[in-house]
Amino acid sequence: MPIRAIKLGQGFLSSLGEDPLPESPTARVLTAVKSMGEGLGLGVIVEGIETKAQHRYLLAQGFRFGQGYLLGRPADARGTGRRLKQRR
Repeated sequence: MPIRAIKLGQGFLSSLGEDPLPESPTARVLTAVKSMGEGLGLGVIVEGIETKAQHRYLLAQGFRFGQGYLLGRPADARGTGRRLKQRR
């Protein structure tokens, strides 16, 4: 099975704190993994996005894919179908 993406666990974001600083060690790891993924043609998904500050930080750093309670709660197939219909 081919690798299509790198997924960064929520521990990375939780260690950034509420007001992420780009020069922190964790931020540098996030940036390095993003660069590596892009260089390999892989998507980079960040898990555990729970605050607007985290979301703003990731967008400002160029991350395009994410998961977390801020973006949407877990749902079963029916719930996901309903959400997609509502977005149309």
